[in-house]
Amino acid sequence: MACSLSRYHATGRPIHLYGFALFAFALTLMRLLGQAMYPVLAVLAYAQSRANLRHFIASTMLFAAAIAGYSSYRTHALASPQSALGQQVLGKQVFFNVYLYLGEFNVAVSADLGPNTKRLIEELHAVLLPSPAEAHAVLTFDQSRNTRGSGTTPEFLREHFVKFTADELIKRLFTNAAISRLRW
Repeated sequence: MACSLSRYHATGRPIHLYGFALFAFALTLMRLLGQAMYPVLAVLAYAQSRANLRHFIASTMLFAAAIAGYSSYRTHALASPQSALGQQVLGKQVFFNVYLYLGEFNVAVSADLGPNTKRLIEELHAVLLPSPAEAHAVLTFDQSRNTRGSGTTPEFLREHFVKFTADELIKRLFTNAAISRLRW
């Protein structure tokens, strides 16, 4: 990506600017960082070169079209049938591995890990009120699993949700992560 941008500065040929947009898009396939880096670097490149604005606009449109196309593909490929927005993958990428393996190091997910973790725990607690047996989130989870055909058995709900208070369920979720429990 930097090589293409450097070549653009050295030669002034717009083809390298378009290559920069495609390399930035390719970077977003590996990390979301490319989405943040492209606008900053494109503005800096324009400020340094003051070249023809239409090539910068076309490069930006190419980048935006590639991002929109890939986003549409991901939504279609990863979406559940009931979800208009698709499955949120970023939360799983960021949180899932940490959640699974903290128990191996005798560390519990707690508010001590930071303000965002504290907020997550508080919001989960609010969602599970007045009790997990009556919570809208648990009932919605059960209904969505049944409509997809994967069904949640009443025994599963009793064993893993209903018999606990909101505080007990949160403590169980964040101190006793078990892969077997996560494979619903």
